[in-house]
Amino acid sequence: MTITIPQHNIKIIDFSGLFRTKIESELLNDIHSYGLIKDGCINIKNKDVKKLIYHHVIYGLCDYVLSLRGKERIIVLYSTLVPPTRDLTKFVHIDDCQTFFDGFIQKLLRMLPVKFLCANTTFSKVRIDIRKQNGNSIDHINQAKSIIYKFDVSRYTFAKVRSFAKRYDLEFLSKTYFTKVKNKQLIFS
Repeated sequence: MTITIPQHNIKIIDFSGLFRTKIESELLNDIHSYGLIKDGCINIKNKDVKKLIYHHVIYGLCDYVLSLRGKERIIVLYSTLVPPTRDLTKFVHIDDCQTFFDGFIQKLLRMLPVKFLCANTTFSKVRIDIRKQNGNSIDHINQAKSIIYKFDVSRYTFAKVRSFAKRYDLEFLSKTYFTKVKNKQLIFS
């Protein structure tokens, strides 16, 4: 689920792996407990479903970033080729799921002080390329380094996050919670 590149002080996290192992099962349990699965389908455009997805993804991602130990700069790899889900696609069409997550990740890029690398490749392909230390490996590392150097933590005032949290009743998204995430990114930038 992670690739550590000690020469460049970078740790790449697989968003799909994180979603599948730490987020998806709790998300589906909550969707089921709120009765949002109708006729074996989940309407991903339903406001309550969105609220639950936003809550679980943002909380799970930030909590995982905060739990990481080490001095590496953290990049989250999001693959635009396949949806990050394993079980959610049993209830939602795969294209709808991919479209939803592509849009959601773009929102996260503007709101969260977490660095994302959106790529047209999978995490396993990136891992193989980095192990082989070929030309693609250099491309991946340079993309990650570019995102790190262009990343400006000071532009995150949390106004967007607060309005987003208020709109979707995401009460755990407090200023202090994101200040922890922002500080972790500042320390290792």
